[in-house]
Amino acid sequence: MRPPRDFFRDATFLIDLTKCTGCRSCQFFSGEGYQNPPAMSEYTFTRIKFLDYSKNGQNEFAFYKEMCMHCNDPACASVCPVGAFRKTAEGPVIYQQDLCIGCRFCMIACPFGIPKYEWSKALPLVRKCTGCYSRVREGLAPACATACPTAITYGPRDEMLKEAEQRLARFRKDEAGGTSVLYLSRLPFDELGFKQVTQRPLPEYTWQALRLVPGIFVTVGSGLAAISWINHRKDRLRKEQEEQAAQTDKLKED
Repeated sequence: MRPPRDFFRDATFLIDLTKCTGCRSCQFFSGEGYQNPPAMSEYTFTRIKFLDYSKNGQNEFAFYKEMCMHCNDPACASVCPVGAFRKTAEGPVIYQQDLCIGCRFCMIACPFGIPKYEWSKALPLVRKCTGCYSRVREGLAPACATACPTAITYGPRDEMLKEAEQRLARFRKDEAGGTSVLYLSRLPFDELGFKQVTQRPLPEYTWQALRLVPGIFVTVGSGLAAISWINHRKDRLRKEQEEQAAQTDKLKED
């Protein structure tokens, strides 16, 4: 068994829905623009959902930012036969497209329905929010957290948990065994459209299911992974040879 990991210093989003104004700055700086898409897709990594409700005879709005939850123990990573998904030491769950064989097990396993396939392309990949990992590993906050004027706080998970517990609101933190995205809300989460998810880490379920998968699929997956590795190695060697040849030609000219 893997030794338990301490997630308390993982970079974590604290999204206070009581302060969200629905401005969509987070969505704009994530690349989606201000026009709200109808659903998550290969082009959409985050979106703002809203609920119209009545309170004390007055119409009210509540907003909800939908995004990858960057689970502590991600189901997508647990089912991927080639390790294309990885929980980083910093916190974000990233996707390594060079390893992907297109099995789409991640799409089935994710309880939040986040990974999306590029159905519009001849050679499709899986797409999802990366938590701006390239920024986070340089000590910067993700683009959406930087752009948000009111609702998103970003920092170590233990500090975000303390901050959340100090605020008077409903608090969601333990779904799927814990995530790197925490939500605060005045309204019940099911009324906002949040999916009901077990508090148990999902890989405990996915490994039980994978034991029932016929060996042929494992064999095929391994074979495809080997072919992918060989092709990537050939491409890398070819590029190295081309670079060496170019350097040799340059030396001859000098």
